[in-house]
Amino acid sequence: TVVGKKSGPDGVIVGISTTGNGADTLIYEQFGGSVNNPSAPSVPEGMKIYNKSPNFSIIIPSDWKTSETSGKALLQAPPEQSFSANMIVTQSKVESSVSAKAVADSAKQIQQKEYPQYKVISEEAVIIDGLISYQRVYSWHSSERNVDVTQMQVWIRTSQETLFTVSFSSLTSLYSKYGPIFQSAIDSFKAN
Repeated sequence: TVVGKKSGPDGVIVGISTTGNGADTLIYEQFGGSVNNPSAPSVPEGMKIYNKSPNFSIIIPSDWKTSETSGKALLQAPPEQSFSANMIVTQSKVESSVSAKAVADSAKQIQQKEYPQYKVISEEAVIIDGLISYQRVYSWHSSERNVDVTQMQVWIRTSQETLFTVSFSSLTSLYSKYGPIFQSAIDSFKAN
């Protein structure tokens, strides 16, 4: 069963096939013609490459602030309505048998318990940088700040027992503005 399909690098359509036993397999269908794989990504005007971590790079808006602390990268938009839309990228080691979806399922159980008014908007297997990944968009209410928040979380599992978790947060009222920025950023993600 093909559960996800996305244009991938090098002019390739990438699908994910999930078998009955839960194993995921990448499916490649090559286009006719030549393969175009430039050495450096094209960066649209008003954007910049964040590559301060030796382990990943991502394209973000050029006016976003960046900081790094103890293995975590924080990328923040200018404040709007007393809130800064943001991305947090973390990296952790996982056993070779642990999939991105398994980690996402575990996170979902915790989120359902800890986030008031938690609601999944969408979730699906995706391909990020040629890697089988899992993406979820959900909303919840922050009682502490009395605001509704929408988050996109993406779990990217590399072949070296490394898991990147990329979390994007925005006020729900501004998600129509930031959702496309988040999606563009995750589409540009490269594990080094």
